[in-house]
Amino acid sequence: MEGAGPRARPFGGTVLVKSTILLLDDETDNLFVLENLLKGFGDGHRVDTVSFTCGREALAWCCQREPDVCLIDYMMPGMDGLDFLIAVRKLPGFVHIPIVMITGVSDLEVRNYALDNGASDFWLKPIDPTQVRLGLTRILEREQSTEFLLPGGILDAGPRLAG
Repeated sequence: MEGAGPRARPFGGTVLVKSTILLLDDETDNLFVLENLLKGFGDGHRVDTVSFTCGREALAWCCQREPDVCLIDYMMPGMDGLDFLIAVRKLPGFVHIPIVMITGVSDLEVRNYALDNGASDFWLKPIDPTQVRLGLTRILEREQSTEFLLPGGILDAGPRLAG
């Protein structure tokens, strides 16, 4: 399975961070808006999106690959966002991948259930482009700094010698 975590690549004099974001929403118009918003993400980040209108198809994709972030709709026919969230959290490697639930439902019980079952954040529709940019910047920067601290990361000092 392809590893998660933003990948830093040199780009001119700066570091370009390439991230893959999974988008899941049964409304193609919502996917179009998110895709276009993420195209201009910029500021050292290159974002590739993979979009799905069906939770089962997105889950099948996740069985083979790991995105850096998932942005998922709550209300969808068939496998809804909560079902997807619970199923994808059971996959190896998906414990720490940020998953943001995006919905028009402001019900506190739904929000708490999503957060209790592994959602990293909960954004309300209609989406605010500034919230998306700021939220994703925060998530991706956190993921990038965490990657450097993990075993094998840049700040990993390697094997420890016994005293």
